[in-house]
Amino acid sequence: MTTNDIRQVQFRLEGGNEAFPLREGENKVGSLSTHDLVLNARGVSRDHAVIVVAPDGVTVRDRGSKNGTRVNGAAVSTSPLAVGDEVHFGSAALTLRTVDPTDTELAITLPRRASSLAPASGIASGIADATSLLPDRRTADAERQLELIARFFASLSPAEGPRFEEALRVLSDALDVSGAFLLRGPFGSEPSLVAAVGVVADGAAEVAAAWPPSGARPAGHVIALEATSGVISTYESPALGLFVCHPGRPDPSQGALLATLLPMVSCFLAGPRLPARQQARSELVLPAGIVPSVSGAMRSLYEQIWQLRQGDAPVLILGESGAGKEHVARLVHEASGRAARPFVAINCAAIPQELLEAEMFGIGRGVATGVASRRGKLQIADGGTLFLDEIGDMAPALQAKLLRAIQEQEIVPLGCEPVRIDVRLVAATNADLEQKMDDGAFRRDLFYRLAGHMLAVPPLRERPEDLPALLGHFVRRYAEETGKDIRGVSVKALERLATYAWPGNIRELDNLVRRVVYACPDGQAIESTHLPAELERTVSSEPAVELGTRTLGEHLEAEERRWIRQALEASRGNQTQAAKLLGVSRNGFAYRLKRLGMTAED
Repeated sequence: MTTNDIRQVQFRLEGGNEAFPLREGENKVGSLSTHDLVLNARGVSRDHAVIVVAPDGVTVRDRGSKNGTRVNGAAVSTSPLAVGDEVHFGSAALTLRTVDPTDTELAITLPRRASSLAPASGIASGIADATSLLPDRRTADAERQLELIARFFASLSPAEGPRFEEALRVLSDALDVSGAFLLRGPFGSEPSLVAAVGVVADGAAEVAAAWPPSGARPAGHVIALEATSGVISTYESPALGLFVCHPGRPDPSQGALLATLLPMVSCFLAGPRLPARQQARSELVLPAGIVPSVSGAMRSLYEQIWQLRQGDAPVLILGESGAGKEHVARLVHEASGRAARPFVAINCAAIPQELLEAEMFGIGRGVATGVASRRGKLQIADGGTLFLDEIGDMAPALQAKLLRAIQEQEIVPLGCEPVRIDVRLVAATNADLEQKMDDGAFRRDLFYRLAGHMLAVPPLRERPEDLPALLGHFVRRYAEETGKDIRGVSVKALERLATYAWPGNIRELDNLVRRVVYACPDGQAIESTHLPAELERTVSSEPAVELGTRTLGEHLEAEERRWIRQALEASRGNQTQAAKLLGVSRNGFAYRLKRLGMTAED
């Protein structure tokens, strides 16, 4: 290796789950916390050795350590190192590797792992002070609970008024439950739903059926049912309850935590209510957990959502699988005058068709042996928004019943009398509804009812500008989940991710980042070597793009225009045929024409 090669190469020692970058000059090795390579392993002396990176090579020199230094099994006092050599410092075994400079230069830098709360709030230091008084074995759990309480309160109390859904989302994520909800009402009568997040239909019905009888005043009343647990306040009227829904059996230890959080909610309900949030805003405000987009296509989508805030027109969201249609549905709900009421989601493809009717419309007691009374999602969402995902997979018979419910604003639960409802419908699909209607698999009259306004969510490959922000968001999430200190994402890793087509869109990115973070050593950045093999792209035979003349978005737009023109020429201007040639839906093709300012005549 020549002197010029050495100056262009960077080195590090790797072993187990750790990696130690080596800088030019001396790198001290030992158990002292002030050394460059701190090794807390058996047999490592306080000042064990030094590694020198010089223009002519890498050398290791023992500093008179008790257990010595070995290179490839042989004890040494001073020895040159080659790439691939294994060096033992006591029981610590490390291997010398070269590092691509673009894999050490960070494109995305993440802060050192600490409390997710802002230090300026003073909450993080308060947690540290409080937990310092607790026994060691309880400190970690106590810190997590105190942080959850602080985050719950912070989410609940923004300047424009209480945001119950945000606080419930924090609670649901922290406890890893399938949903959380608030009920309010006098004892002895059915309570009403104040706010809900996640999947709460069965849980809300269970709790409503078990709501305490009139005159009951049990101290610290706790409800623990088959898949739901929570607490009901006994110091106010009407009573208020905070509940969580569990994928499995309830965790009885959560009762005390929920009892701590409930008075915070009571405080905000008792205080004066501020005007609806959207009346004090001049533009769409994204809820916590949704990454703001910088791409032109998504900014245009945000503007359309903001224009839909007034009124209750149904919305049909089109887009590929994993593109974020449910996030868009939540934005439609959050921007509307129904934001304080429930947002209830149901996946029409995930539930067997024979059960979907009862799930949507409800079922009465005694309809069949062993069947309990249950409210449907349309009734639970009363006053709020019902999101019907994968609406294209709904059976024709159920489509007819949904159409009637929309027209009459009334549902008939199985075995019950008609019930009036006030629900805004937001539906989504990745299917070609035009084709389904031509095939007779989807009712055209239902399509016209659902498509009061259509929103098209662009796939991730059409908005590469958003990749860094999304990537940073998911890395932070899974670094916190794993307890790892991930330094960031290297330039080379980001370049590889940016060249991938993302057929699974944001859902695929989320899944990939989770895998990568779990595989990435603690304290290290995500590098190209950590990325899976499926991201490898074959070299294209097309001529190279002249860089520097356009932005990436402009290059992609030019290519999109070219393909659309070719498809329209091949189909002689027939947009349905052109959409089939390009493998997109008719609605998606129309959206692209509108976004690019093109017409079929062009």
